Amino acid sequence: MAQDGRSHADVFGRGDPGHEGGASRDAGTLLGLSAQARPFRWTGRADMQPLLQETTTLPQPVRFGASSDDGQTLAGSAGSGAQRVAVIWTAPRGAERLDARLARSGVAVPPGWTLIAATAVSADGTRIGGYGLHAGRFQSYLIDLPSAETAATASGDRSTTLRRLSREAQP
Repeated sequence: MAQDGRSHADVFGRGDPGHEGGASRDAGTLLGLSAQARPFRWTGRADMQPLLQETTTLPQPVRFGASSDDGQTLAGSAGSGAQRVAVIWTAPRGAERLDARLARSGVAVPPGWTLIAATAVSADGTRIGGYGLHAGRFQSYLIDLPSAETAATASGDRSTTLRRLSREAQP
């Protein structure tokens, strides 16, 4: 990758070119993996930025394929096979399991659901879409992420999130 004639190909300063694997809808934020399978983002305003701490507890590999327009919210998955889980990355908190992010906000994933991958982010970063397993079948989901304010003071966003997940499981 290059911008204004300046190469950004060396993601981590070790001759590690990596490759792109996703973007925001306007391609203002590019997402990818280094040659060592470490996720990064590039906004064009700065050099490529690694997205995981060396001590992450997420299953490997971690991949992000969708971004909000400002690059502050990313969606993806961690692990492979039966260990794959949906993950979210936000600028203030870094990478974490999506179900853990919801639980921290007071939102319980409905019984029987396993969130496998987050594959889409709204332009403003407030909605996450993806797929998971429910009753042994792949189902899609759409989640309205609770803001810090609504998670602390109201249940409106919580019930919306649960309805959106539950509605997808209806025959």
